Amino acid sequence: MQRNAKFDNVKFFLMCCVVFGHIANRFADDSYAVACIQFWVYLFHMPAFVYIAGLFSKRTVNEARWRKITPYIFLYFGMLTLSFAVSAIKNGVANASVDFFHETGIAWYSLAMFWWGAVAILVRRVKPAYVLAISVFLSVISGYSADVGSFLVLQRTVIFFPFFYLGYVTDLEDLTRRLDHIALKIVSALLLAGTGAVSYLYYDKIYFWRFLFRGIRPYNDIGKDLPYGWGWSWRLAFYAIAMLLTLSIICLMPNIKSFISAIGKKTLPIYVFHGTFLALTLSTIKPLRAWMLSDLTCIKSLGFMLLTVVVTSLPIFDIPLRKLMTVPMRTLPAKKKDDAPQTPPPQPGAPATEPKEVAEVTN
Repeated sequence: MQRNAKFDNVKFFLMCCVVFGHIANRFADDSYAVACIQFWVYLFHMPAFVYIAGLFSKRTVNEARWRKITPYIFLYFGMLTLSFAVSAIKNGVANASVDFFHETGIAWYSLAMFWWGAVAILVRRVKPAYVLAISVFLSVISGYSADVGSFLVLQRTVIFFPFFYLGYVTDLEDLTRRLDHIALKIVSALLLAGTGAVSYLYYDKIYFWRFLFRGIRPYNDIGKDLPYGWGWSWRLAFYAIAMLLTLSIICLMPNIKSFISAIGKKTLPIYVFHGTFLALTLSTIKPLRAWMLSDLTCIKSLGFMLLTVVVTSLPIFDIPLRKLMTVPMRTLPAKKKDDAPQTPPPQPGAPATEPKEVAEVTN
């Protein structure tokens, strides 16, 4: 089966959104345009990544390939260790710390990938409608409790699991065929443009909703003036908006191979190292932050985003990840002869096939 460039292109776009979101965390307070784009991106970028990860996890889940999801535990601890090292460089060892059990930063996605894959494997013989209904119910009620929280990224795991499972039960060819209609492309363009316009025109009134989209706060900590009891409806509205925009992006993305597709194949190193690149460049190149804030901050942020994506997609960042992501496979029983080798389960925005590379899997 040939690789589908459409989903590599989608992955490139979504990874750009992830990187821009983390750049915006540093400049949103000083640029209205940056803040508005960040809000719009948060409407769909993580749900879209999780959905596509599930879309390309069918063989891993159906064949209970635990060796494909186990590496994400190693990656999680590796990313937190890297984060500690960066903090030590910036602030000194005495001021650096790491908490392996509570994580709200970039590394959360890696551990969540393991949980999503593990749960999907365990319930793979249960009727999909039941699993999806129960997962949505658990996600909705989790917003009423502050106890779930960031412990082993359980809250985000619960909230985003419906996207992963929906991707898992979606037929790729059927999805691609159904979205290949001019009328749907027009509707998709209008949805994306409309939500972008709302984000820009009404940002001051709706900015607090970004905490709902990130999946890290209970309902009563999102909007102080909103009826707490209606939190369930907020979560369902988020699901609906996120899925509509996710399908819109897939619908509009062309199935054309280009340098963008090539970078889209390498989301794993970008995901793992972009936070380190941003932290080190902004802290060691002192004039950079002042230059970013001087004028045209939004344009400069977009340019910095592209630079970060290109640099962290270079082969040098892929080599250590290949070794890390294949460690568990050496200790597990040998595969059957007819069991063709595969890569670990797809990462944020996985590839359209399961090729030989590891780096097709991010806030």
